Amino acid sequence: MTKPVIGILGASGAVGRAAVRELRALGHTGLRLGGRTASALCAVAEEDPTGHDETVWADATDPDGLRAFTDGCDIVLNCVGPTYRLRATVAFAALAAGAHCVDVAGDDPAAEDLLAAGDPAQDGRTVVLSAGALPGLSSLLPRWLAGQGLDSA
Repeated sequence: MTKPVIGILGASGAVGRAAVRELRALGHTGLRLGGRTASALCAVAEEDPTGHDETVWADATDPDGLRAFTDGCDIVLNCVGPTYRLRATVAFAALAAGAHCVDVAGDDPAAEDLLAAGDPAQDGRTVVLSAGALPGLSSLLPRWLAGQGLDSA
């Protein structure tokens, strides 16, 4: 079984770099690193001890670059913004490429666009919005901690 191709858009930004580090720590190799600055992407790729990551120039506002980045991905992790401007642009590109999409921001404007276009899950794909710190993961950590049976906070 081959590992899924995970594309991280905005891989050289603060959020993207953190995501890349965590994915590598989980054993994922051969990541597709996307962003607008080639030198910054190369610096992130050079941090891969296996040397299997690839860099792809991609700008979330450029349809051709976004299409080239998402093509062949199984999962696209969107670490760029702002959501009010991009809305569901990256999610739509991921879905068009047959990929799932996880968006660290992607709040109401993206959800509105996706709902207006129909149900992305109907083709067996998933879009996760607001998977970042607010409001997404900020509610997961307290729930997880509460389930750990701690005696005190």
